[in-house]
Amino acid sequence: MDNEKPKLISMDSLLVRYAPFAKKDGENFTKKGLYNWRKNRSYPEPVITTPRLVWRIADVVAWEIEQGYDFL
Repeated sequence: MDNEKPKLISMDSLLVRYAPFAKKDGENFTKKGLYNWRKNRSYPEPVITTPRLVWRIADVVAWEIEQGYDFL
C-alpha cells in the first residue's frame, strides 16, 4: 500500500510558474488571472483553502496538458 502524500503547490508558486502568461515580461501571473482560469477555463479547485490556497500538483499538470501547456 502506497502511503505517499500528494505533492502540493501554493498560489505564490503557481503565479511564478505561469509568468509566461503575464501581461508584461518579467512579471508574475496575477491572482486575478488564476481566478479567471478557475471560473472560465476549468482550472482545478484548490485542495486546501485556509490559511492559503494550495493545489495538488498532479491536478495542475493534468490541466496544463489538456490546455497544451506542456512546456511548463
